[in-house]
Formats: sequence, C-alpha cells, structure tokens
Amino acid sequence: MSDSTTCHVCGHEYHDQACDYGTGNECRCPYREATYQPEKAALDRVQELLNDRRATYGDRIVNMEAVAKMINGYLDGVELRTGSRTITGADFAMIMALYKIYRFAVTPDYADNSNDAIGYIKIAIECIGEAMIEAETAAEFQRKKTDRDLSNG
Repeated sequence: MSDSTTCHVCGHEYHDQACDYGTGNECRCPYREATYQPEKAALDRVQELLNDRRATYGDRIVNMEAVAKMINGYLDGVELRTGSRTITGADFAMIMALYKIYRFAVTPDYADNSNDAIGYIKIAIECIGEAMIEAETAAEFQRKKTDRDLSNG
C-alpha cells in the first residue's frame, strides 16, 4: 500500500512523496497546468460546505422555503407600516435575524444561531439610531411618537 498526498494548492496527487511545491496560495507544482481546475475546486469546496450544513440544518430547499415565508410575513409588516415593501438597512438586519432565528428553531443548541440573531438585532437598533423610542407601553410609545412628530413637524 503506497502513501499518497495531495498538493494543497492545485490538488495534484503524489504517490510516495510529499508535495513541496506549494506554499501558501502559490503553487509551483509541475503538474499544475495539466490538473488544476479552479472552478471545479471551488465547486467541490462549496458542495462539501453544503453537505456539512445539511448534517446540521437539514434539507436546504425546505429551509429556504420556510425562511421565504418568514420574510414575506415581515415584508407584509413593512408594507403596513410604509405602504410599500421597500426595506431599510434596519429591516434587512431584522430579515437576517429572522434567518438565524429559523436556524435556531432547527438547531437550538448551536450558539452561533442565537449569537448571530442577537447581533443582527443590535445592528437593526444601530440603524434606527436616535429615532428609536424607548417606552414601557404601547400608549407611552404612541404619545412619545406623536410628540416627536409634532416637534419635527
């Protein structure tokens, strides 16, 4: 049984020797021109990533359809608020949070999902900036909003 190794840059397989041609992202492998296919290498890496994520999150098509429904519901709310489905940066941050919240539903024990959701919500709040109204009740919010709107009038 022979040992083999693969060039970490171009993917050429060497038998009974190590690849010492590639350093960093530079490849000086003499077989590079004949074997290197950057598009195939990129697609192979993407497929590996998708396969890894499927093991964690399940079927990606089912997930995308479920998230699309959540986003459409959010956009319905934007339309109620503004009269159109045009979003702001804050809305986009909240849409990203929705995506991570969905992932939390699928894998609640994976902290990355909740951490990212919190991060996106923080970004949404930063996008709103000083226009954010702090209020304990809906009535207090309405009063403060009316006062602000009148003073900006």
